[in-house]
Amino acid sequence: MKSVLINAATLPIYHYILSHLLTDAVTHGTTSMGYDTQILHEDTESYFHNLKPTLTKGRMLLRIARAERRVIGTMQLALCPKLNGPNHVKV
Repeated sequence: MKSVLINAATLPIYHYILSHLLTDAVTHGTTSMGYDTQILHEDTESYFHNLKPTLTKGRMLLRIARAERRVIGTMQLALCPKLNGPNHVKV
């Protein structure tokens, strides 16, 4: 397995794959993430498309997990924009 950092420039490459991954997770019972189980694929595409400004501003880190040329997972870390942000963790 390999972890790859995604930025605003590379997000369009993975946008479609990430939306499928989230749709699959939600439709298979990952309701604890706060999504409605009736979520549509268009909603997940919109979600990942809307991350681009956040990634551009450096307010989020987005990584994907790849195994054998497939994306098998994703991780997002929202960074604190406050001046003393490096001293805080939002859980």
